[in-house]
Amino acid sequence: MPAPSRPMTHTISILPSFETMMSMLPITPTILTLTPRYVIFAPIPKHDLQRSAPGIVRCTATYDTTNLLPVSGGLFDESIFGAVDFAANRYDDPNVIVRGDRLTRFGRIVLAEPTAHPLLAGVLLTDLPVLPAGLRPVIVQDGEPRMTDLNRLYIEVLCHNNRIIQYRKLAIPSALEALLAEQAHLTKAISALMNNEALEDPVRNSSGEVLQSLVGSLGSSPAAVGALLDEHVSRGGNLHGRLPVQIHRIVATLWALGIIVMPKALDRDAL
Repeated sequence: MPAPSRPMTHTISILPSFETMMSMLPITPTILTLTPRYVIFAPIPKHDLQRSAPGIVRCTATYDTTNLLPVSGGLFDESIFGAVDFAANRYDDPNVIVRGDRLTRFGRIVLAEPTAHPLLAGVLLTDLPVLPAGLRPVIVQDGEPRMTDLNRLYIEVLCHNNRIIQYRKLAIPSALEALLAEQAHLTKAISALMNNEALEDPVRNSSGEVLQSLVGSLGSSPAAVGALLDEHVSRGGNLHGRLPVQIHRIVATLWALGIIVMPKALDRDAL
């Protein structure tokens, strides 16, 4: 996982509590008593995000259907997320150490305008982290890539973000109404990407099923968000670099939500 740069600019006083972070997840109230002893959560500082995820995702394209290669500037661009290496990107064993750039390299979307973080009060997003390509793979059916839920939600964000950029370039009065509409759509698209299941009008697929968001993807093992991180750190484990698969999935998903997890026991400058 990307390690925070030195020095960190956020102070302990603004860190959300564990209970606040857990309240975002689809879990029972009893889990809230599992406050970690060894980890804390913080919004990712802008400069850390830009340094750790220098590759910018600009377009909604994914794979070229003629050769099934990732499209440049898209959600699977090899220059952003690393070269495709199927042997290195397997998740056959939940206890193996994560390897391969496609599982660890984040991209980012530069937002057309600062947008309020839908989960963290008082935090403005200027850049949106994009989960490593290996953690949101596509399924190839009949020779064509089929998008998984997270990829569809990222595409929604990119569509509205790019339309805002285009409408601003027009700089004509008739584009103002469309611009305002797209700004509202972008805000909802970001909310859906992060916590679609909690929206009154969630994004659905063609069958009417609610698309699974980043928060939703953590719901399969809710206790692990606190308990596994605590156990991992208490045994001397790091929270960046090469991690066991379960820990990597949790830390990476939180990072994609704009949240960094750090050990309490270590000096922040030593992270």
